[in-house]
Amino acid sequence: MSQPAHEEELPADSPADVLPGAIEGARRRGVITHLTTPDGTRVVAIVPESVLEDLEALRETLEILSDPAARAAIAEADEAIARGDVIHGVEAVRALRPRR
Repeated sequence: MSQPAHEEELPADSPADVLPGAIEGARRRGVITHLTTPDGTRVVAIVPESVLEDLEALRETLEILSDPAARAAIAEADEAIARGDVIHGVEAVRALRPRR
């Protein structure tokens, strides 16, 4: 596992007025969020926003891949593309509009 880019430890006997400032400084470097570790432990973490966006994209991908109907639709679309059974741009829109 890689080391954090920034790690800050406060002594256990730090004055109570130090903690809010330390949290605010950390918040400026990332997003404070709750995560669940592989063993099910919930932890608070400060992570860059881009990491949260990547995690959301992975969750969406897993959701699609776990849906048999979605996987079948993707496979069907891939087969249509391989056959050249596609239309592009304005022609695609015109093909979908009802004839007058």
